Amino acid sequence: MKAALKRFLASRAGWRLCAPLRPRGVYVLMYHRISAPGDFFGGVSVDNFRRQMEWLRDHCTPVWPEDVLRATQYARRGKPPVVVTFDDGYRDFRTRAWPILQELGIPAAVFLATQFMDRGGLLWTEQLEWAVRSSKATEVVPPWQPDAAVLLETEAERRAFVRAAKERLKDAEDDDRRRWLESLLDRLCAADPESVLGRQMLSWEDVRACTENTCFGGHSHTHPILSRVKDGGLDHEIRTCRDRIEGETGRYPKTFAYPNGRASDFDGRTRATLAKHGFGLSFSTIEGVNRPETDRLALRRLHNWDSGAGELAALMARTR
Repeated sequence: MKAALKRFLASRAGWRLCAPLRPRGVYVLMYHRISAPGDFFGGVSVDNFRRQMEWLRDHCTPVWPEDVLRATQYARRGKPPVVVTFDDGYRDFRTRAWPILQELGIPAAVFLATQFMDRGGLLWTEQLEWAVRSSKATEVVPPWQPDAAVLLETEAERRAFVRAAKERLKDAEDDDRRRWLESLLDRLCAADPESVLGRQMLSWEDVRACTENTCFGGHSHTHPILSRVKDGGLDHEIRTCRDRIEGETGRYPKTFAYPNGRASDFDGRTRATLAKHGFGLSFSTIEGVNRPETDRLALRRLHNWDSGAGELAALMARTR
């Protein structure tokens, strides 16, 4: 029954029929990885991404991220404005997402954690996941809980520890998070991920190859939780990110997305530092539709899971 309803919502007739029930505003879709069978890290599959983008082209009005505020003024319910965004800067944007977006004429924003364009490697959350899931260790003592060993004998135990460790480290002060993560990685003794998986992040050459129809914005330099970073480190994260993007692309970035993006992950200091370094729009991961009164430094987005057009239509239809 639910599947049939979602298919109806995604149809031309269903989308038109539910238009009066949808809020007027701009929807911003958030993606991370676009995945293929055999990938270690999950994401939205290439096939589902194509289905979603084809549906988006036919039933919505794709707009540039810089046009969010203007688009809130003329947003229609029938073909609502939608912005497509990608966080972090994964290499599969160039190899899998960008060709589809180019073919369909849909603009997108990619928010870059610039250290990883410079050096490669994995974001700290994925370093953690890789180390736990690939380590030969059958137990580990978390550095933040030295009196309790955690069993890693089954895949379920490993995945549960990854979830718990991510949440613990996200809530820690950034200095503690870095220290604890380094200690945990040492204890797990996992292989270098790039030697097994290959490069996972865009290079600057990749970035420059995708500038047509793509806006590159900031996502910090090393991807910390910005509200947990001290003042000097916060300025460095945002300024360095801006300077690296401008230096490598020749374009001054005006848009930003907060790492993790919960309401607790950015604060007044973060907003002031963004404004100081020329960022006029910033995107959170707080769910909702953007209206004229929405804070331009806390724009809302919808986290889109690996699903087809019906699920995307249902997600947008129920969002307020």
